[in-house]
Amino acid sequence: MTVAGDVGEEKDHAIAELQHLIPAFEASCIRMKNPSDVLEKVQSLLDGGIKELQVIADFDYTLSRFHFNGSKCLTCYGVVEHSDMFTEEYRQKLLTLKDKYYPIEICHEMPVEQKIPLMREWYSKGNGLLMEMGLQLEVISKIVKTANVHLRCGTREMFEKLAAKSVPLLVFSAGLGDVIEEIFKSQAPMSPNMHLIANRFNFNDEGKAIGLKGDLIHMFNKNETAVRNSEYFGDLSHRPNVILMGDSTGDSHMAEGVVGPKVVFKIGFLNDKYYLEGGVLFASPRILVVDLLMNRVPIHLISGFIVLKAHRVVESCQDAFILRLFRQKNKTGFVKAFSCSPLSFKSGFCQVSRVMRSLFVGKLFLWPRIHASVKACLEKDPAEVIEVHLQLTEPMAHIQASLLDLIDSMVKDIRRCNPMLELEELTTEDALTRDFGKMLKKLLDPIWHQLSQRTRQLIADLNTLRAILQDLAQSDCIAFERKISHLRTTEMAMKSSGWMLMDAAQTLFVEAKKRMVEISPKWTALAEILDEEKRLANPEPVGDDGEEPKISPPSGVILRVLIVAHDERACMQIKQVYKARNPERPLRVYLMVFAGTFEEQAYLTSIRKEKEAFKHLAQEKSTMVIPEDAEGRGEDHPDLARDPTKASDQAIANLVGPSSRKGGLLDNQPKPGEQMIIVDMREFRSELPSLIHRRGIDIYPVTIEVGDYILTPDICVERKSISDLIQSLVSGRLYNQAQAMTRTYARPMLLIEFDHNKPFTLNHGRYYFSSDAKSTDVTARLQLLTLHFPKLKIIWSPEICHELTVEEKIPHSIDWFMEGFYIFRDMGLDLGTIKYMVRSAKVDLRCGTHDMMELLNKNEVPLLVFSAGLGDVIEEILKFQDSLTPNVHIISNRFEFDESGKIVGLKGDVIHPFNKNETATVHSNYFEDLSHRPNVILMGDSTGDANMADGVIDPRFVLKIGFLNLNIEQRLKSFLDTFDVVLLDDQTMVLPNQVLGAAAEAHKNDRWHAFLTESDRFPKHLRQKFTELKSKYLPIEICHELTVEEKIPHSIDWFMEGFYIFRDMGLDLGTIKYMVRSAKVDLRCGTHDMMELLNKNEVPLLVFSAGLGDVIEEILKFQDSLTPNVHIISNRFEFDESGKIVGLKGDVIHPFNKNETATVHSNYFEDLSHRPNVILMGDSTGDANMADGVIDPRFVLKIGFLNLNIEQRLKSFLDTFDVVLLDDQTMVLPNQVLGAAAEAHKNDRWHASSKVMFSRTYVLAVLIVIIAVGVMSWKRERRLNFDVELPGISPQEAAAFVFSAENAKKLNPLIIKFKVIDETEGTDKYRAEYAEYLPVFGTNNGYASYILLGSHDAKNPDDGEFSISSNHTNCVVYDSFCTDSWSRMYFAPGDSGGTKFREEIGVMCPLLMNDFCLTQTLENRKEWIQKLTDLLATSAFNFR
Repeated sequence: MTVAGDVGEEKDHAIAELQHLIPAFEASCIRMKNPSDVLEKVQSLLDGGIKELQVIADFDYTLSRFHFNGSKCLTCYGVVEHSDMFTEEYRQKLLTLKDKYYPIEICHEMPVEQKIPLMREWYSKGNGLLMEMGLQLEVISKIVKTANVHLRCGTREMFEKLAAKSVPLLVFSAGLGDVIEEIFKSQAPMSPNMHLIANRFNFNDEGKAIGLKGDLIHMFNKNETAVRNSEYFGDLSHRPNVILMGDSTGDSHMAEGVVGPKVVFKIGFLNDKYYLEGGVLFASPRILVVDLLMNRVPIHLISGFIVLKAHRVVESCQDAFILRLFRQKNKTGFVKAFSCSPLSFKSGFCQVSRVMRSLFVGKLFLWPRIHASVKACLEKDPAEVIEVHLQLTEPMAHIQASLLDLIDSMVKDIRRCNPMLELEELTTEDALTRDFGKMLKKLLDPIWHQLSQRTRQLIADLNTLRAILQDLAQSDCIAFERKISHLRTTEMAMKSSGWMLMDAAQTLFVEAKKRMVEISPKWTALAEILDEEKRLANPEPVGDDGEEPKISPPSGVILRVLIVAHDERACMQIKQVYKARNPERPLRVYLMVFAGTFEEQAYLTSIRKEKEAFKHLAQEKSTMVIPEDAEGRGEDHPDLARDPTKASDQAIANLVGPSSRKGGLLDNQPKPGEQMIIVDMREFRSELPSLIHRRGIDIYPVTIEVGDYILTPDICVERKSISDLIQSLVSGRLYNQAQAMTRTYARPMLLIEFDHNKPFTLNHGRYYFSSDAKSTDVTARLQLLTLHFPKLKIIWSPEICHELTVEEKIPHSIDWFMEGFYIFRDMGLDLGTIKYMVRSAKVDLRCGTHDMMELLNKNEVPLLVFSAGLGDVIEEILKFQDSLTPNVHIISNRFEFDESGKIVGLKGDVIHPFNKNETATVHSNYFEDLSHRPNVILMGDSTGDANMADGVIDPRFVLKIGFLNLNIEQRLKSFLDTFDVVLLDDQTMVLPNQVLGAAAEAHKNDRWHAFLTESDRFPKHLRQKFTELKSKYLPIEICHELTVEEKIPHSIDWFMEGFYIFRDMGLDLGTIKYMVRSAKVDLRCGTHDMMELLNKNEVPLLVFSAGLGDVIEEILKFQDSLTPNVHIISNRFEFDESGKIVGLKGDVIHPFNKNETATVHSNYFEDLSHRPNVILMGDSTGDANMADGVIDPRFVLKIGFLNLNIEQRLKSFLDTFDVVLLDDQTMVLPNQVLGAAAEAHKNDRWHASSKVMFSRTYVLAVLIVIIAVGVMSWKRERRLNFDVELPGISPQEAAAFVFSAENAKKLNPLIIKFKVIDETEGTDKYRAEYAEYLPVFGTNNGYASYILLGSHDAKNPDDGEFSISSNHTNCVVYDSFCTDSWSRMYFAPGDSGGTKFREEIGVMCPLLMNDFCLTQTLENRKEWIQKLTDLLATSAFNFR
């Protein structure tokens, strides 16, 4: 079975294949009933080849043209009839015959059998008149030379190709063969492969026609004639494939004489018979406008036009163009337009007048349903109407009341928040109607940018509640509850305007759950109605006292039709129309509606609004001023005038005024019709042909093989939109088109038409390129095109409605910025004032921006803020909003300040909206440092912002997200053409944050192999394979619809395919160690302290992971955290003697079998059976099962670390874990729990032998106190970056100086004591304790671990790169408050021979002391760096 969607897709596919095989199928004038059959026949013809092909063609209006130069061409008989040899008497007799017999020929109701004798009679009488007139053979050749008969374009070329390949061509005509032969002699001589079958005259010795040779051929007996000419077809029996061409349905039988036909490909030429047949014609505007321009439509015979949906004519260029063409040549025909949308005319300034002007109508008729004539017509035979008033169920009534309360509250809030707006139509009653959304959008669109965020959210929530209210009456209870449940999420509650917190919202959620099993009252009523109709259709016979029934069932079959309408209004319209057209048929209408509900109220409101709209139209009609010649029947109508003035001349006239010496006329003004442009018929999709015609230039639409517009015999123009330009450049089609244009025309031109909302540039612009075409490729191809075809002139042009190019805008944009800058400078603006202005201004970041920047900073993702505004202001805003994190880089216009802080100039060139792509390439150093990050998320609010990623080096993916805030309807199309995703109406950052969160989550799921694959020693092509594995298996792992059992085999396949890659690349243990040490792997803050505490108290620690155990072991060794009490259960590699991977030890451990694996490793848990209390920590709900192998557990305290997608996953984490730590928290809480347990154990040792256990109440109390302390000490990580050049010293020397413990006090004078407490010989690592004096808190006790890493250069060991990693714990106020921090120092060769020093610092600052902590750290490190620079600059510390 094929569904409708499949049929449409199959049809589109067949058309695409046909256009690929034969480009001519792209022409808009081609129609096919079944493209799939056509494709099959064309493919068969191509497979059979030339040797199996023959061609059969009609002559009149098939091989010959139908129109030429605006006039209709002649047929074979017409050539003779219109010659000078005919007297007016004979010509009148022939016209009389045509008027009699032609209507019979085109009559569709008369069968062909009745037409045939009449056609013979017509042809015989016509031929008799020709012979009676004395037609001579020599006269035929003379009249053909002057007759208006021409072969169709391309016919001569077709004859030559067929003759060259010896393909037989049969010209099969019901016309005069003698005339056809003469036409061929003068225009396309016949070749030996051609054969002619037609009516031929017998001529006597004097050359006069005396009769016909053979039987008469007319259009209805071509099949019989074909059979009689079987000898011709018999000789071609080896050519079973036929191409048949004709211009009437009778011509389709011309191939019936073919012997054993395999494929008959029939091509029909539909000329103007379609229009000449008369009647009511339905035509699409694009086809009709071409036919009008080609004079295929006898405009003078058109009685009139009937236009439907008249309220849309203002927006349709083609409809207005058609009516303008019609009225220019036909002053008597009528134009009648209908519209069933009175509300569409209520909005807008003089909407009715503008529509009437475009329609060329001068009268307005209003026909409301209450009009007497309408009412009388529809009530001649009224239908039986039964109103079924239903009652809402109790849950539905409660839901309705709740929704109405919520809607009423929101409407009042909107009016209260916007007291200055005229919101008379914003009422609760209007909010129930279907058109309320459109009305509100049209009302608020012009001022949308002025509305507050709360107002916008109220409007969004109002639309949501309106949709829920509609679903209450239309959806079933299951679908309704599902939609309600989707709204009841933490994210939606935080995003909403607060309605979810109201009591009415809670009632809504509860009642929706209650009605899960109820049946809609409408379905129950419908079942009763159907039973009633069934009973009425088949009445049961009733009799008295066993006698035969007096009423017998009807003998005939009664046709009963059930019509189910969407709403009451549609039902009423169906009833009225059906009854008016079928007055004799009985009609019963059941109107089902919930009585006294919003459904009934919405219907009554719509009726009221319709009544008000008609009242408004009636008032406008009474005051409307209609021009005398509104219908365009005169010659002076302004909309019918075709202005032939050149656009450039008109522009000059508008600027300087017309010449007074010439009476206001311009020089050399051409007359309409003196110029003509040949336009390809496919170009009528655009507005350009209409504008050309209105300029007074005639249009000749044809299918052009080369170019789109032919201006002169030497000038050809190929028009390309941006999308078409890119596609044709990539496919190579433009190269072939340019080659054809340069060969055919002396001055070929390429017109590139831009969207007026996009920058007019191609300098590495990627905003309009598809994912498979890079900007550099397209630019290079365009350059090659100009090099290969120097004759080709390229014209850069915006859209037709555009006035200024981007190049013309740029100097004005620069002037605007500079004049504003001069104002700032002259007023003496300084940096302090800028800071004050920023802090006093009401500047809010977009909702969700702060969360996004925290997420990016947390994952060390660079963020480039690229703005044409003021960088100093942006920086202060981000600082004030606490969002200027170390990963943020700003490219914008920067002020230059003097020593006093006042503005004195600008740094660099001006950045404006039209040069962001150029600015991107100028700042290439920034992008070079990020060359390893090829994936980009780009966000902007203008089409010009789409170029900001042009400087990215070798981008892989650029996801472009556009924020469309103003003029949505006008700009939406250009935004959709530019951006991948467009967010409307000042939306929040929810979507970008979810994309970033998903990316971070995906990266987290990669961690089991990321330590290895991200190393510089891992091949790039293998890294790409891991990316492909992730894209294949990750969606399965996170899919909520699959069960765990279904996921497990895919999880195993994912791990094993990754393992095979490691094994096949020859990965060994030494390489793994190198990769781990070179990777940026940090343990969670406090982990090292926790492991020391556990080791000190001999508490076993099981590291249970679905990752790689060998990697985990190396990380712990490298971090000096692999103590004897640590046991690792994870996937382990098996190595051979040389250290290379050869296999896996044991079964695969994955996220879904940690509980099973725990049971398998029961030996481990058996040895710990005396330890029944467990602290379990994990970052996924699956980790909560890791303690399943513990023997007789007493307490399992489960601590979950929820790092990403907090709002979506928090509920499931709270259901799984006892305590959930959010946002990548430290180990403070677990450490305090462990410390408290150790302290309790220490104090209880004197009676430990008694085995007295703490009561559960006491344990819970301790946990509550610990959790409270943990919450009070909640910390947030803050990061800082520092960069400085250290001249005159190598990276190795600088790193050694900083790493030396002896120099710690020299670099930081605040350090009182610095002591190394643990140092491993032969390695560059040690641990130290120190005391530091802080002015506010006094002595600060600290512990730190230092690690020095280096990569020496083989040629010059001193020029390698070195790094120092250190982790710190600092405690103040008698060690009651502690904070963790870390530092990463990098020493690399500098540009001037010294050392480039960079430090990254992370500090866990308590939330209550966030700013103070950050300020103290910043000042301390500045002093430290200054001390380092001073010490290295002295000779005493010059290692050279």
